[in-house]
Amino acid sequence: MHDTLIAARKALPAAAVLSLVLLARAGSLTAGTDAVPTFPNRVRVTNSAPQPIATATSTVLTWNAETYDDGELHSMLASPERLTAVKPGTYQISCASEWPSLSGAVTVSTLLRVNGATVIARQQTPSINGGTTIVAIATGYKLAGADYVECLAFHQAGRSVSVQTANSFFEMSQSSN
Repeated sequence: MHDTLIAARKALPAAAVLSLVLLARAGSLTAGTDAVPTFPNRVRVTNSAPQPIATATSTVLTWNAETYDDGELHSMLASPERLTAVKPGTYQISCASEWPSLSGAVTVSTLLRVNGATVIARQQTPSINGGTTIVAIATGYKLAGADYVECLAFHQAGRSVSVQTANSFFEMSQSSN
């Protein structure tokens, strides 16, 4: 590992070397010729069909397609609404919900919730009349092994409205131990 860092000092800018040093200290840098960080626990999921959301009701979104799942963090059969930490650590978690054009003063929201109880992030915005509204949220959060995260959608349109599929996603990646 020491030889890899010495070689990096000669070939890389100072900021890149600092990143390698921090990764090595965190135990997430593999020794060898390529010096690649090893945090394989990452997942990105989408849904191929619009999901109806009842008015004034926080609804857990489900996900039926995996863009990637390196680490088995998502199960389309057992719990399609969850991303589950397989190892303890800090994870970067993000979700986006796409809403159709809604007339009037309608607030749309996206929330992240851990273990079905604790809301760890919330983003809300007025909808765009005449265009789609995308509500995106991202946060870092320390999870224990087997903790799970859900993405929820909420609106106050006074009728059922479906979250659209084109720009809706849910993703999580482990960033440190």
